[in-house]
Amino acid sequence: MRAEEAVLPLLALLAAIEDDEAAAEELPVVFGMIGQAAISPLSAFLVDRSNPDLVVSTALSGIKEIAARHPECRAGCVSILMRLLEPQAETEPTVNGFAVWALTDLGATEAIEAIRDAFRRDAVDISIAGDVEDVEIELGLRVRRATPAPNYQGLTRDGFPWLDAASSRQHSRASRSAKIGRNDPCPCGSGKKYKKCCLP
Repeated sequence: MRAEEAVLPLLALLAAIEDDEAAAEELPVVFGMIGQAAISPLSAFLVDRSNPDLVVSTALSGIKEIAARHPECRAGCVSILMRLLEPQAETEPTVNGFAVWALTDLGATEAIEAIRDAFRRDAVDISIAGDVEDVEIELGLRVRRATPAPNYQGLTRDGFPWLDAASSRQHSRASRSAKIGRNDPCPCGSGKKYKKCCLP
């Protein structure tokens, strides 16, 4: 139905059921299907500091889905994600990590200076999208690392450490390079589907 009037009630639902896995998977897709009408409410939701990081990351994924499904909205969506990285936004490093992940997933090379600045300020959780060199490689702006890889900490959806640093980065690189499907077995070896385990 792509009902525009559903956006605000869906955001209220998201805030109320913050750790619901199905909502985290499905709502970004729904927002992506609704398209442009969902951008303004999602943008307001992203900057509301009363919302927990987990629900903000779901709303952020909604912005990414809109950009991916509606090319005419891409520039506006990228701009919203970039604004989260600005110093005056005072966004939590976890949320910034998801913003960098979304920008990287969208191939937003135009955002690289904002991304680099956020990393320089140590304002990005590197366990989500890697460090600045990982992002530059992912965006095709760098061929290989110039410095040793940092000590990464993998996080579950609930924000708890789950793997040692080497395994976590191996898993992350495998996920990106092999293009693991949402319903494929998770490469971390848990036996669960990727979407129910380590998919951001």
